[in-house]
Amino acid sequence: MAICGTAVGQDSGPDCTNPSAAGTTNYFHIIDWDEFQLATVTWTAKVYSAIALATVGQEAAKIECLPNTIDATCVQQAPGADGQKPYIHSIGAVLQGMGATEKAKRLNYGRGKYVLILRTNGGEAEDSFQIFGLDCGVTWEGQSWDTKANNGSIIGRFVTPSGGASPVFESEEPYNVWITSTAATLAMIALLETPVPTP
Repeated sequence: MAICGTAVGQDSGPDCTNPSAAGTTNYFHIIDWDEFQLATVTWTAKVYSAIALATVGQEAAKIECLPNTIDATCVQQAPGADGQKPYIHSIGAVLQGMGATEKAKRLNYGRGKYVLILRTNGGEAEDSFQIFGLDCGVTWEGQSWDTKANNGSIIGRFVTPSGGASPVFESEEPYNVWITSTAATLAMIALLETPVPTP
C-alpha cells in the first residue's frame, strides 16, 4: 500500500500533509452475485449478521484501492409503473496495480455481476458496513487509465446495470452488515476471503 510522500500518494490526494476527509476505507470485498445467492445468511431488519459462502472454491476477493478514493452512492430513481422508487448503487475507486495479475482480475470484473461489501466513513457502528448489489448485482462499468496519473492506477466503477433496453434497478438502499462489534464484523468479512473447502 502506497503512503503519502510517494508519487502515488501525492497524486491520490490534493495535499499529503492535509489529506482528504475520512470517507470509505481503502479496500472493499467483492463476491460473485450468483454465488452469493447460494450463501447461508442471517439477516434481520435489513442487517446481515452472518454470511457464509457455500460453493466449493468460492471466496470473496479483497480489492485494495488508493487511500480516500472509494466513493459509494445510492441514487433513488423516479417511480416506476408500480409506484416504487428504485435505486442505482454505484461504487467507484482508484484500483492499484498495473501488473499482469491485476490486469487479469479487472478483465474478469467485466464478465459478471457482483455483491460488494465496504466499510463506510471508517465507522465503528452498525451503519458503517454496507452491502451493495443485493437484488441484481453491480457490474464493472468501465475504467479510465492514464499512465501519467496516479502511477498508472485504474479509475473504475461498479454500478447497477440500469442502461439498455431493459434496465434493472435495486429495490432498496444498501443493507448493513453487522454482528456485535466492529472487530466481530471485520472478522466475519475476512473469513469470506478463505475459499470454501471441499466437503
